[in-house]
Amino acid sequence: MTLTQRTMTNAALAAAVTLAVTHLGAHVQTPMPTHTSTPMPMPMPMPMPIPMPTQTPAPTQAPASPVMLTKVAVPEKALKFEVVVPASVDDVWTAFTTKAGLQTWLWRDCAVDLRVGGDWTANFGVSTGGGTIKSFTPRREVVMAALAPEKFPTVRRERTTAVFAFEAVTPKSTRVTLTQTGWQSGAEWDAAYDYLATGNAQLLMQLYTRFLKGPLDWSKGQ
Repeated sequence: MTLTQRTMTNAALAAAVTLAVTHLGAHVQTPMPTHTSTPMPMPMPMPMPIPMPTQTPAPTQAPASPVMLTKVAVPEKALKFEVVVPASVDDVWTAFTTKAGLQTWLWRDCAVDLRVGGDWTANFGVSTGGGTIKSFTPRREVVMAALAPEKFPTVRRERTTAVFAFEAVTPKSTRVTLTQTGWQSGAEWDAAYDYLATGNAQLLMQLYTRFLKGPLDWSKGQ
């Protein structure tokens, strides 16, 4: 091999190595630097407000009346009232059947004539209430032909029957019952029935209060 041929051979070999290295470098990728990222903290969810139950104040209730009313439709239309008075039968009977007794709870101007046909009345100035005694049993019962208010002229003229009964519950308490019968048909009778359902309940409430708190003082407008 001549010198010239050997030189060409070496040059070709160097070119081939260079090409191989270049070709190899084309397939070798320099790894990209790895960046470790710190995760961003997730925001904490805001707590939902818990609805508090709305508290509605309990309605104020009036104390129950000691007088119990029953409206009876059959077999005979009637009004029935009942109250337990904190006093003995003797004391309640005196309060109910004497003028001095009535003045402690019914009205300042009263009249009692405890006999059949006698009056049991209260004079209110513009009107008179009460009735005429039909019969009585001492310490047990008084039966009257009751006067309705003047605003019910037919009922006042015809009268209803009011039976007051007295029964000892204990030595110091008495059940007083009022049963009112004789109701007829018609608008005026119905109106009087409803009116006296309230009026007679108030009557017995005053009797109850007289023994609960003492005699009523009419000078104070009670």
